[in-house]
Amino acid sequence: MQQYVVDSYVKVEGNRLNFIRHNQRTLRVELYLGLGDNINDLATEAGIRPGGTLILPSSFIGSPREMQQNLQDVMSIVRDFGKPDLFLTFTCNPKWNEIKDNLFPGQKPHDRPNLVARVFDIMKKELLQDMKKMVFWVV
Repeated sequence: MQQYVVDSYVKVEGNRLNFIRHNQRTLRVELYLGLGDNINDLATEAGIRPGGTLILPSSFIGSPREMQQNLQDVMSIVRDFGKPDLFLTFTCNPKWNEIKDNLFPGQKPHDRPNLVARVFDIMKKELLQDMKKMVFWVV
């Protein structure tokens, strides 16, 4: 099952990259011609032949432009609300009773990622509710 999910993801990602490669005009990358000219100039000065330029849009997950956009979003939140006072990390434990009790005989948690994700989401919401109640006690 996991191999199927990974293979499907890779196919979708490959199709997205092919679309971006073949539709650079549609994505209006001509607006970045100055960037391409600069790269060509740097390559010429270094005595190497530049490859083709491919601009990834900020909507492509994991691209440098998307990361930069996320950074700018976070910085604006910090500017508006101030530095965070608390940073929590919440992870899922596959040995939680809620997960083990809902597995079929012979199944392991990695066989049911949908169950693990659902239980994690429920536990996260409970944690946030508990934290909201605690805020009134601390303040």
